[in-house]
Amino acid sequence: MKKNIVEDIKMPQTEKNIIWMAPKLFGYKRGASWYVALILIALILSAVFIWQKQYLAVAVIVLFTLVTLLNTREKSEASKYTINKQGLTVDNKSYPFEVFKGFWIAEGYPYDTLYFESIKKFNLPITVYLTEENTEEIKEFLKQFLPEHEGKKEIIIDKFSKIMKM
Repeated sequence: MKKNIVEDIKMPQTEKNIIWMAPKLFGYKRGASWYVALILIALILSAVFIWQKQYLAVAVIVLFTLVTLLNTREKSEASKYTINKQGLTVDNKSYPFEVFKGFWIAEGYPYDTLYFESIKKFNLPITVYLTEENTEEIKEFLKQFLPEHEGKKEIIIDKFSKIMKM
């Protein structure tokens, strides 16, 4: 994906807009064996829970499997990201910097990931995929407005999603 930076040379650093396109979610290629494994695991777990007369657990397994199958069929659309002195904008939704404690960038494949930590206690960080060309530029720009949490890695939900190809 190519970056698209709109910047007036006469503007100070804080007046700049950094704009790029990236997927909201990273879509993995899954073969038939992935779907077969998911269904087999669900059937085995369901059989064990039926044998133990744990019918609620069976319902949870079936619902989880159905939701997973439906979600993995969706294709991720590209979103437009803008960072400027007002904050972060994802498509048409804006997040002012005041709603964030800080940020960090986790390096990874296929994209580096930018995380914004919310000031709200139980909110997950906002995840933004970066292109290779704009990682350092965004990092330096954000340091003017938010503290960087150096040394933090990708969040566990993203790790799990990568492992499970979800």
